[in-house]
Amino acid sequence: MGFMHAVTQKLFLVPYLQLQRCFFQPVRFNESLGSPALSRRFSIILTLIPVLFLCSFPPTILLRMSIFLLLPDLFPHYALQSFTPFAPALLWFLFDALWASLLSCVIVAFIGSVFSVNLGIASALALSFANGVIVNTTSDTLVDIIFGIAFGILLGISFNSAHALKQGGLGQATIATWIAMIIGLLIGFLAGIIVGYWAGYLFGILYPIAPDQENIAGSIVGLIAGGLTGCFSVALLGTLVTRFVKQREAVLALSIRLTLAISFAFSLALGISAGDLGFHHDTFIDGIMYGLVQEGIVAVAFLIFFQLSYYRLPLYPFSAYSTISAYLLSQRQRRPSLYSLRHSSLHWDECTFLPLPYLRELLLLAAEQSLSETLEEINFIIKQRPQQRWAAKTTAYELGLRDLGQRMRLRDIGVAHQSLNLLVPSGVRELSPTASRVFRVLDDASRAAASYQTQINKQDRQHALGQMIEYLQTVHSSGSFSYLNLNQMLGAVVRSWILLAEQGKDTLGTTSGALFIENPYVPGRALDLRNPLFVGRNDVVQRLSQAFHKPQRPTFLLFGERRMGKSSIIKQLPVLLGPGYVPVFYDLQQSGLLASAAAFFGNVAANIERQMRDRGMLVPPLDRVWLDSIQLAQGELPVYDHFDRWLALVEELLEREERILILAFDEFEQISDIESTGNLNLKLLFNWFRSVIQNRPRLALLFSGAKMIGDMGRSWAGYFVNVERIKVSFLREQDAYDLIVRPVPHI
Repeated sequence: MGFMHAVTQKLFLVPYLQLQRCFFQPVRFNESLGSPALSRRFSIILTLIPVLFLCSFPPTILLRMSIFLLLPDLFPHYALQSFTPFAPALLWFLFDALWASLLSCVIVAFIGSVFSVNLGIASALALSFANGVIVNTTSDTLVDIIFGIAFGILLGISFNSAHALKQGGLGQATIATWIAMIIGLLIGFLAGIIVGYWAGYLFGILYPIAPDQENIAGSIVGLIAGGLTGCFSVALLGTLVTRFVKQREAVLALSIRLTLAISFAFSLALGISAGDLGFHHDTFIDGIMYGLVQEGIVAVAFLIFFQLSYYRLPLYPFSAYSTISAYLLSQRQRRPSLYSLRHSSLHWDECTFLPLPYLRELLLLAAEQSLSETLEEINFIIKQRPQQRWAAKTTAYELGLRDLGQRMRLRDIGVAHQSLNLLVPSGVRELSPTASRVFRVLDDASRAAASYQTQINKQDRQHALGQMIEYLQTVHSSGSFSYLNLNQMLGAVVRSWILLAEQGKDTLGTTSGALFIENPYVPGRALDLRNPLFVGRNDVVQRLSQAFHKPQRPTFLLFGERRMGKSSIIKQLPVLLGPGYVPVFYDLQQSGLLASAAAFFGNVAANIERQMRDRGMLVPPLDRVWLDSIQLAQGELPVYDHFDRWLALVEELLEREERILILAFDEFEQISDIESTGNLNLKLLFNWFRSVIQNRPRLALLFSGAKMIGDMGRSWAGYFVNVERIKVSFLREQDAYDLIVRPVPHI
């Protein structure tokens, strides 16, 4: 019993699961195979042939018998009057379908696997089905239609690409598909007709037969010669294209693979007929004319069914049923929602184009059971299932608005931006420009509420609440989302928050109690963000703001004696400049920061990623260990290249969010020590600074120190041009007077 189970599993169950993965999880299927050698591909196909035949033969017999019942004159070869069990004519009718289907399956599976396992599988199923149905029929038109339908369905299902959808979107994937179809049809016609005809012709010379004698040898020779020629032609063309085109690799790979498959399909279909014509020494012109008519019929049938199958319409009922049943089971609490979700077509079908029913409702049910796991599921959909992003984003929007609607105190609103960045991260916001703007405004309103909580000055607290109200009044809740209930939830949040802010302002207007403050006159380390002891410096802020609005944004240098407050100013920039700027602070005295290029850029990237994440802008982290390994293996220069590519992604996000990133380097004189230690190549670092200044419009550099650029030597001056120097000295007289006499107003 155990032996039979093991044999059944090896011969049928495992190959069947591979076949299922080929159609429903093509990316995972290809990743599991890797890049196998030809012998390995042949071995895989050999194990799949029994299952391929068992999958193709039942529908083959069903369609063949259905055609006979409707149009018996198409099969005069058998002299069948009816399907009498065990009648010799019926047995021959079935046997012909058996050998034609099996022979086609074996031959084409191996020919296709010369180029890829996917091509071998799809072509074997298509040709096994088509030849089994049409063997010994008298209608060439029926033959062409069956071939077109079979290859259209199988290639459409097999050769779409989740990678191409993620990289280029549905539009570019569709364009790539149409280009592949046009080129594939052309190459398939030329290879099938020309090569198939002359291969059959030469074979007929070598092995002549009587003119009236039937023989399938010419068809088999034409099939093999045409199919191989079509594939090799596309493979050569694809090699040339990939050598010169380096963009959109996934979309390009889809186009090449699909061109290969279509040219193979048509060179097979036309090679069968052309090879037979050549074998019987019909004229070449007759072969071409016959091929044109034949290709036209095959192409029409192919294009119709390919488009239907490419968008997964034949499989959609199964995918839709799985999510409907998962939702119903979850609603009745028979299964945890996440379990049902992960066993639905959302996970086992990589390429569902049409919206899966009840997916949004299923995600909301799952969020009630485990919010963190549901957020992971939303992230999975955003990254891996691009055609189902509508459900992921609307679920995230609703979860975010639910959380905001439950915050009934200004203190709670002040920390709402932190949870909002988790519930509706930037990857979700980017899917809708309107929604991105709405959540950015809500985020800014939350930060204004946080500023209200940290301010001591009554006037500053009122100003923070006024800013909060101004932000909220720019939100138009009636048309921000495509779902009515989301607009209603947004409207409720805006009205509630405005009411709380107005109540807070009214309360401030009727109270004037004293507040405790620490001694502001004790010097020490730089004041952290929002520290109430930071006063004045409006002149510095005004100069920074004016410089940021210049057509050509300068590089900034804060210089002055030590203990003048330069570091404190830099740390207060997020509050002083407002939400349109993302300052990132670096203390170059920090141990190890300048130890190597990998250490420097690893720290720079980590702080950028952290600050942007806190503002709801999600960028992929840059692995410090990976940078270390690159520098160890290849030197410093590749570290700069990899960091610049990562920085380009950051700048794209800054452009969409309309933010400016400020890289603020305190104690910049420490860079001069690099020359003596040799930890970094100073020329490479200065070239990078200059590249940022000249080529990164969404980035600004700010240096702070006791010296000016000119004091650092000639090598510095050539790299740092258009520097806006801002001297930080004593407080202005009025600021100093206020700090001494009245550190906090109303006290």
